Amino acid sequence: MALLPVILAALAAAPVGSDSEAPDETRRWPRWRAERRSNVAGTDAANAASVVAVGRSRVWHCTGTLVGPRLVLTARHCLPATTVYFGTDTERLVPSHVRRVAHAVGHEDAALDVALLVLNEAPPSGVPIQSLRRSATPPGNDLRAVGFGGTSPQRGSAKLRNVRLRASGWGCVPVRARRLDCDPRSEILVFPSGGQDTCSGDSGGPLLERTPNGWVQIAVTSRAFRDAVVDCGQGGAYVRTDVLTDWIAQISERSKESNRSDR
Repeated sequence: MALLPVILAALAAAPVGSDSEAPDETRRWPRWRAERRSNVAGTDAANAASVVAVGRSRVWHCTGTLVGPRLVLTARHCLPATTVYFGTDTERLVPSHVRRVAHAVGHEDAALDVALLVLNEAPPSGVPIQSLRRSATPPGNDLRAVGFGGTSPQRGSAKLRNVRLRASGWGCVPVRARRLDCDPRSEILVFPSGGQDTCSGDSGGPLLERTPNGWVQIAVTSRAFRDAVVDCGQGGAYVRTDVLTDWIAQISERSKESNRSDR
């Protein structure tokens, strides 16, 4: 993770099943063009077994979260993606913890910067499925972002890290929606804490809230604010999970049906 805000990575909307480069999406995704979201500079992440590195051709460019037996939730602009890694250090990669992406599914609402990666096989034994927030009640202020992002815009990170961030409710009130280009119906605005923020490589990773029952994912790291003047460190917009849970359940059921038909 990095000390500054987040910029989005290169975009793509097509299903992923090869190592091909992302097509030119300038016309289809003008809102996200040249907004690559980076990772956060923070302490090494602990108890984050459900968080994965997302990449293509073993270049790890994003982060994701296991939200189903073979489903990884990430950012849409992270596509194409062909592999995920279950571990905390991509420079000490354990080959048996790498999984191929069979295909990717972008959200039916093209304005939502989220996608699901359907894996070709189950994750390593013992990896938990991340709990997702379903309630639209505004969150508290004890939030953590987790990801493989850089510790600055110029310095990447091979390690999974986390950082404490702050929010005031969902944050995307009408005046901010116009100025910062967020959607009040589906996004939360998050601000840096103590000079720390998400940065390159954190895209697609989870924003977590501490609850009495443990850490719950409330959003997906998406992009920096539209008026950000630096790459990382000024906060950003995240896609809320409470608007995603029905869609995730639908894709999960389709994936199970496909697995049954393949047997």
